[in-house]
Amino acid sequence: MSAVSGPTLRAVSSTEKDLLRERLDPIDNASYQADRGCMEGTRIQIINDIVLWANGSLSQGLPPKDSNPDSVFWMYGIPGIGKTAIAHSICHRLQESKQLGGSFFCRRDDPRRSETKSVLPTLIYGLATIFGPYRNPIDQTLRDDPELKPQLCSSSMHSMSVASRVPAGCF
Repeated sequence: MSAVSGPTLRAVSSTEKDLLRERLDPIDNASYQADRGCMEGTRIQIINDIVLWANGSLSQGLPPKDSNPDSVFWMYGIPGIGKTAIAHSICHRLQESKQLGGSFFCRRDDPRRSETKSVLPTLIYGLATIFGPYRNPIDQTLRDDPELKPQLCSSSMHSMSVASRVPAGCF
């Protein structure tokens, strides 16, 4: 995965955004919220470690040392120890450095944010609104198949249909 920068980012017209919103039906309040992050000056080491890991994964498309390109950082622990606050803080840091492509925070008390079928369309929408080389094949896929409803597809089937249309080197 490469960092997105420079002229590839452009604002999406309201018409394009409306079409994407209508077809993908993203969840509006599912992305990170800076105010839900860690208190200032806390969890500094773990946040820095994860940001460094992410930067290693993003810089020049090279994976961090002792990992492979498909690595996932899995943060786990008992409920209430701050995993979600750490994740919000990391997203905020990555957003500030223009490296965050998207985020989705699930919530048990919100039916739309607790369904896995909402994750992929929301992330696709977020990327498509900021990244032209990704948006173009998404637009084309949605135009080619007017009946396609990402929420009704299995994640892997939809991922494959969209990913196969994204030009190499977009990420």
